Amino acid sequence: MPDITNPHDLFIKKLLTRPMMARDFIHHYAPPEIVAQLNLRTLEVVKGSFIHEELQEHFSDLIFRVRFKRGDAAYIYILVEHKSNPDALVMWQLLRYMVRAWEQEIQNQAKRLPPIFPIILYHGRKRWNVNLQFSLLIDFGELEELRPFVPEFRGFLCDISERSPQPIRGSVTLQVWLELLKNIFSDELAVKLQDILKLADAMPEKNRFDALLMVIYYLASAARQMSKQEISKAVESAFPKEKEILMPTAAEEWVKEGREIGFLLGKEEGREAGRLEGRQEGEIEITLRLIQKKLGNLSARTQSQIRALPLTELERLSDMIFDLQSMKELQNWLKEHSA
Repeated sequence: MPDITNPHDLFIKKLLTRPMMARDFIHHYAPPEIVAQLNLRTLEVVKGSFIHEELQEHFSDLIFRVRFKRGDAAYIYILVEHKSNPDALVMWQLLRYMVRAWEQEIQNQAKRLPPIFPIILYHGRKRWNVNLQFSLLIDFGELEELRPFVPEFRGFLCDISERSPQPIRGSVTLQVWLELLKNIFSDELAVKLQDILKLADAMPEKNRFDALLMVIYYLASAARQMSKQEISKAVESAFPKEKEILMPTAAEEWVKEGREIGFLLGKEEGREAGRLEGRQEGEIEITLRLIQKKLGNLSARTQSQIRALPLTELERLSDMIFDLQSMKELQNWLKEHSA
């Protein structure tokens, strides 16, 4: 997948590339008649992107391969729409991405193409007012006889914007993250955030830390209407046990000169050469703290390996902490990336 420079994209990808969250999302938000035909236990992310570089700032394509209960393969294609205004050409973009996915199947010697179910996940400011029937993009004039000869398909809109009357459904973790997406542009986010974070009380203890980190980083980079102090106050109120380690971590990220919220965005803003050493030391301490919270105490050798990493590798390790499942995975990663 390409590097994502938009915080909404990264947040959604972090959410939906987790198999349990992806299955939960599709189960609750795809049409029931389609879900009934799918074996969601076989759901897997298809690696790669079908979006041109000039569109990657606005869209985040996620493709899942899943089998029907009768055994045939199918695709579920998810296009994330995060712009402030609905896009009149979204169906044209969808068609382009679908064709590229099918091209890959042909390159793999497929004799028949799998169906693709396109979902548009929308959480923008305005009400979605774009028709999702592709043929409406075509100007037939008075030549309606040509209509049977152009492609015809439609997309499925999953509208979780603030204006949508549909309630947020799914597991507690999915509800917390989707409620945040739903209200991220709201002028009342500071008030609503209290209720959103209260949902996390029902989350398993082992999941709460990761979920809160994602919430902090997303809010810090995307919630322009809230100050860092307001975010800190809301998070500390909802997660008093974790605040001793989480809030200092977040504070350190916020005050790093030249980085802004680069930990979330995955981009380097530049820094004076004389300050690079201090910045690297700060990155080391944050990384060690987060890993030990996730996996437990680290051996002296493992800590030395992390401290010896160059800054770019430290940041890469920080970005993947959410995905580390065991000490062995960490050690394998360090073996591969250590000098």
